Amino acid sequence: MARLVVSPEAENDIDAIAAFIAQCDGATRAMIVANRIRQTMENLAFMPGVGGKRHYLDKLWRAFPVSPWTIYYKLQPDGDGIEVLRVVDGRRDLPALFKGKSRRRPRRDG
Repeated sequence: MARLVVSPEAENDIDAIAAFIAQCDGATRAMIVANRIRQTMENLAFMPGVGGKRHYLDKLWRAFPVSPWTIYYKLQPDGDGIEVLRVVDGRRDLPALFKGKSRRRPRRDG
């Protein structure tokens, strides 16, 4: 069975998403969205290669959309499952949010 590890930051992200939706659309809708995100994370643990790489992330990180949010994760070192690192609204300035986790090489002048 594939292992799913969810970081404290990702748990906080899901809680914040659910709290916001509960305020706007009610507790039932919030629960539906949180469950959809969690189900997608479980599916990713079994098929981690389906997520894409992003230029603003470390080369080991992957991303998978659950519109309008994006799940950011990396494969477990033993290849058996994933660790979810963040769940973020895809409309945010993602390169700025993940600054320091960039795959880009620093520019060399001269």
